[in-house]
Amino acid sequence: MHSRRIPHLLLALFLVVSALPATAQSARRGSDQGPPVVAAPRGATIDLYPVTTTAQKGGRFINTRLLPRIGYVGATPALRIKRLLSLKKIHTAMRTEVQSADGKARTLSNTVPAVEGRVSNADARDIADLMKRSIGQRIYIEAGGKAVYAPLVRKPPGSTTFIFTLADDAQLEEVYQNLAPFVKK
Repeated sequence: MHSRRIPHLLLALFLVVSALPATAQSARRGSDQGPPVVAAPRGATIDLYPVTTTAQKGGRFINTRLLPRIGYVGATPALRIKRLLSLKKIHTAMRTEVQSADGKARTLSNTVPAVEGRVSNADARDIADLMKRSIGQRIYIEAGGKAVYAPLVRKPPGSTTFIFTLADDAQLEEVYQNLAPFVKK
């Protein structure tokens, strides 16, 4: 019985070790490789909705596996985007200022997964306007009718590039796969 376990353990160890270099390498590069992505259906859009705590006429309550009980959105999106110019997976440094018990301010730094995308100049202006009105609130994002993400707006983007920081690599992959079909080919 003991001799049967060893080949299984060796096979499992081989599979884990052979997978490590590709994973580590893609994390370092900020690679956007993954399963093949099929272009979004004609007419499909990325829809952005401000999230509120109160029900809206004709609106709906958002409660998905990825976005549990985030709040209410209106019946129609505040903004529609047809195409992204680019999209990639990255890992970015986040810095947070904290005050310790002794009263001294300290900066904590860690690396988090993120999606970085680029939109047209016209879409960037519209996104910035929406974000300015939504600071401190969430914006619910749907791509082709599928829930994608609901980032908390801290500040409006200052350019045509946006970055969504995510909780973990699994969430990074899911958000990326939902948005990638909208990259202009």
